[in-house]
Amino acid sequence: MAPGTRSKSTDNGQHLWDEGFDDIFVDGSFATDKLRPGDIDGYFVCQKPEEVLDSDFEHELCDRLNERAKVRVWTWRNKDRRRPAEAEKGQLPMWFEYHVEMWPEYGQWSGQVHPLTNQRLTHSELFRITKMGEEKGIIKLLREQSSRGQGNDEN
Repeated sequence: MAPGTRSKSTDNGQHLWDEGFDDIFVDGSFATDKLRPGDIDGYFVCQKPEEVLDSDFEHELCDRLNERAKVRVWTWRNKDRRRPAEAEKGQLPMWFEYHVEMWPEYGQWSGQVHPLTNQRLTHSELFRITKMGEEKGIIKLLREQSSRGQGNDEN
C-alpha cells in the first residue's frame, strides 16, 4: 500500500460517518497480518427505500458522497472501471486514488456467489468468507468519540 494511503483512506470513512452511516466494515489484506497490504476492501450498511430502484439509489448515494469528497471517487458502475493493464481486472476510481473498494450494503446481490453452495451473496455475506468458502472475521471501523458532551468536561 502506498505511503499515506491509510491516512487518506480515512477520509472515506469520515464521509460515510458524516452521512450517518455508522456500520462500516473493512477486510482484504488490510485486515490481515500482511506487512504490506495491497488494498482495503469494505462495505457500509445503508437503508434503501423499497420503492426506489437500486440503480437510482446508488446514483443518488454517489452524488451525496462525492459532494463531500476531495476527489470524485464514489461510483460502482462497471463503465467507470479502468484496467491498469490488459490482463488485470478493472478497478473503480476509489481504488486508484486510495487503494480502497468500499461498497454499499442494503441487502442487494454483490455479484458474487458462494464458492461451495453457489448461493448469491450480499456484501456482508461475501466479506465474511474466504475464497474457499470458509468463515472469517472482518473489522468494524469505530468512529472516534469526542470527550465533549459525554460528561468528561471539567468546565
